This record gives sequence, structure tokens and C-alpha cells, in this order.
Amino acid sequence: MYVLKRNWVDIPVIQSPKIQRIPDIVTTDEASQIFTSTRKLSYRVLFFTLYSMGLRLGEGLRLQVGDIDDIRQRVHIRDAKGNKDRFVPLPQNTLHILRTFWKVHKHPLFLFPNRKWGLKNAHLVDTHLEMSGAQVAMKAVVEELKFKKKITCHSLRHSYATHLLEAGVDMLELQKILGHVSLLTTSKYTHLTTHTTMRADKHINKIMDMFIISWGKIS
Repeated sequence: MYVLKRNWVDIPVIQSPKIQRIPDIVTTDEASQIFTSTRKLSYRVLFFTLYSMGLRLGEGLRLQVGDIDDIRQRVHIRDAKGNKDRFVPLPQNTLHILRTFWKVHKHPLFLFPNRKWGLKNAHLVDTHLEMSGAQVAMKAVVEELKFKKKITCHSLRHSYATHLLEAGVDMLELQKILGHVSLLTTSKYTHLTTHTTMRADKHINKIMDMFIISWGKIS
């Protein structure tokens, strides 16, 4: 290609940098509002499960009865992102809720069976809940609660990670729980927590106070 009387054989393509957005998260109080305001029991239990174990939506939907290890208090997450399995801690409250919910539908395989024949006949279906149905249910409850944030099912996973960091959970441990290949992926949650920001603010203000003291009064 000739431009300005010059043959440009190889024109380097400059790609625009990827835009990285900080996702919205919910507080523990807002998470509780989502659970209590979700009318359909299947989705209410699903949302609670996603949050309490930091699961991706697909991971939660695919949970099976045999994945629950109540002795070791953990859940086996199979075929996760990157075709990798992992174990995540199983809170006692989550175990209780899942057991109670299973007694309602008694499906021999799925913890969240499809609702196409109603919850009472859920034990007869051969598929789990659909992803689109869960997303629609989440959108409806967020709109009802009039949240100004952009909250999706995946926001519950972001919130779980952020709340654990704020509680002092080690980042390497959190990396294993979330199933991240790189620690850099996990470290992004430090941008979502006020815990490290508050510590930084404390030290910065202390340093600035030293400067003000050394200057004395400014006339």
C-alpha cells in the first residue's frame, strides 16, 4: 500500500487498552434483602448458595447431591472454569438450607432441578435449573429493591470474595477457594474492599500530620 509516496509493507496495529471496570458488590445487608425478597424458593436457595460459597452461576446450577461432603464440610466443584475441579468450604447454615430444600424436591441427582413441571414434580426432570431463569430472577429482585448498583448473579461471588478479604482471609487461601489460576486475578478484589483503603488512609494521614507539625502555623 502506497501512502505519501512510501510503500508501507507492515503497518503495526495499535490496539486500544482494555477497559477494566470495577464491579458492583452488595453489602451483607443487601445480600440478605436479595435472599428474602426472592419469591421462588429454588432461586432463593440458589442465590444464598452462590454467595455463601463464592460460586459462579454455572457451578451452582450444576451442583449434585454427591458433591456435598458433610463430614469434611466442603463441596466438590466439578468441571469449573478451565476444566478444573476444586473444593470449597461448606458453611453449616448452607448445609442446613440445602438439606431442607432437597427434602422439598427430592431429586436423586441435582440440588437445583429444573422447575418446568413445578417444584413438587422436580424429582422427575432430567436437567438442572437454566441459567437464563436465574438471571431473570436476579434482575427482577434487584429492580424490586431499587438498588442503584448493577447487580447480577456473579456479583454475589464478587461480594463473597470481598467480604472474606475484609474479614482477614489470606489471599492465597481465597485464590484456592475461588479457583483462580493466577493470584493476580484474586488480587483485583483488593480494589473492592475498604479494609486496605482504610489502613492506607490511616498511614497517609499520620505522615501528613508530621509535615503539618514541622511547618507550624501558616500565615
